[in-house]
Parts: sequence; C-alpha cells; structure tokens
Amino acid sequence: MLGIRTDANEEIAMGHLMRCMSIAKQLKALGEESVFIISEAYAKSYIEECGFKCVCLGNHYNEKESETAVLLEVIKEYSISKLLLDSYEVTYEYMEALKAYGRLCYIDDLNLFRYPVDMIINYTFKTDRTKYDRMGYDKERFLLGEAYVPLRPEFGQEPVAVKKQADSIILTTGGTDEYDMIISILKEMQSDPQLSAMKKNVVIGKFYRNIEELHRLAEEDGKIRIYHDIPDIWRVMRMSDIAVSAGGTTLAELCAVGLPTVCFAIAENQLPGTAAYAAEGLMLFAGSVMTERRQVIERVVCNVRLLAMDFNKRENMAKKARSAIDGKGAYRIAEEIVHMP
Repeated sequence: MLGIRTDANEEIAMGHLMRCMSIAKQLKALGEESVFIISEAYAKSYIEECGFKCVCLGNHYNEKESETAVLLEVIKEYSISKLLLDSYEVTYEYMEALKAYGRLCYIDDLNLFRYPVDMIINYTFKTDRTKYDRMGYDKERFLLGEAYVPLRPEFGQEPVAVKKQADSIILTTGGTDEYDMIISILKEMQSDPQLSAMKKNVVIGKFYRNIEELHRLAEEDGKIRIYHDIPDIWRVMRMSDIAVSAGGTTLAELCAVGLPTVCFAIAENQLPGTAAYAAEGLMLFAGSVMTERRQVIERVVCNVRLLAMDFNKRENMAKKARSAIDGKGAYRIAEEIVHMP
C-alpha cells in the first residue's frame, strides 16, 4: 500500500492534491493501491469520489511535526510501505521520522535542505542534478525535469491545431489570484482595439475572492466567459488560441495542449520555471508580479497582441511546447514508485 501525504484547503488551494491524484490514478492502473492522508477534511469527499481511501488527521496543515505520532499509527494501520510526500511545510526531523518506517518519496521544487528520502521528484522545467549536487546526496533516486510533470491523462491527447486567425484567449492564475491580475488584465485588454474584440475564457479557482467584480465585468463585456472551479480545464484550453497564465503546473498543461502562452510569476518558486520556459522559446515571459505588477500587466497585453498578429510565431511556439512536454509524466513517476525495491 502506498500512502500519499498532502493537503488542500483555502490557503494552499488544490495544486498539491491534483498532482498527487494524477500519480495515484496511474499507480492504480499499474496495480498499486493508495490511501490519501490529509490534515483537514476539506478535500476528503473529493478524494473518495475519485475512488481512493482517505484518512483525515485532524490537525492544521502547517503543523507537520505535531502530527508525526498519529501519522505513524496510520502508516502501521494501513501497512504502508511507501509514502509519497507533497508539502512545503516539512522539516528534516519530520521526514527522518517517516523514513524510518518505509520508503519515502518527496515532490520538491524548493531544495530547502538535504531531504532524508529515497526519491526526489522535481518536474520544474529544465531542472537537473546540479542544484542538488552540493547537498551531498548519494544513493537517492532523482526524477527531474519536464519528463516527470504529473499531468492528468487528458493532457496526453493530440495537441490543438493552431488557427490562422486567433480569436480567443484563456486567462488563469491557478487556484487563487492574490494580486488581482485577472480583472486588471481584462480591463487593460478592453482598451486595446484588437484584443477587446477577442473572446476571453476566464478560468478561476475555488478560492477566487473577487468573483462579484469579475461577474460585473463580464456583464459589461459580452466577450468574457467565466469558468469557476471546473474539473476539466483542458477543454477550455482546447477551445482557446492563446493563453495567459501564472506559473505552476498549469504551464506544463498548456505545453501539452500545444497552446501559445504568455506567462508571469506570482510566487518566488515560480520564477525558475517561467524563466526556463521563456529561455527555451516555449512561452513569452511577462515578469514577476511581486516586484513589477503594473509592468507585467502591460507586457501581458503587448505580448498577447503580438501572438494574435503572428501565426508563424504561434505555430512555432506550439510545436516547441508540445515536443517538450508529452503529458506522460505521471505514468513515469508511478512506474518508478512501483519498481522501488
């Protein structure tokens, strides 16, 4: 039995859970059963609806060391021999205690300290062993880079065809929008003669907090359509011609779909990935919202206009993106976990 220790709530949204769910589904297809272990009951019903067992520890998600004794009891009760850990709130002592009871795999993108684990998964674009070498790792298994992006199977379909005339844009910032980028970008596009005529497919997460103003804007502008907390963002991606997105796993999804994208960073851990995508010519990078919010908004609009006018550039970016990420990363991770000794 594999244990998956992760969380989802109003503070951290659903990203950690969703990537673990992609891996769990592939593990199930390979004959490996999984049990999810979470702090709060927020996502328990969703996990169970997906066909997986779920144990709620009843603690706050960022108090990891306080849960160790209870978690070890769960590990014993379910005969968990391998544990997949996906959390930013881990400590060395917490991980060391868990590793003593079986194989430990960790999904990482921060490289905070030398993790006492058996496997490290870091699917940040163009990540390699260089960033880990100075930490003194020895026999640990590393699954690094874009080949291991844990996407849902739907993203492994044929990419969308690039149209000569771009007429629709998908905009998303993931589960939240702390810097209010969606509405600001939409308003900026309204003042642009070309972009104001294009359809805007706006995808917002469960915890989006400015939904009333967004609906007011949509009522004023018939080109805006809102998709709130949807399970199939890939469908909206496939009906769009250009994407505007914050960093994170969504960028990998857009690559797999083959959608020309303008990206920006809304968190420190998004900076390496967004910059790498841009350096390889897969996307256009508009900057960091944390340090230059107004400039990012202006660059987003400028770059979307550029893509809308240039079919060849959109086609070239789409080909590069799809060749970089094929949508099979979750299967590769599952296979590695299954074959761990």
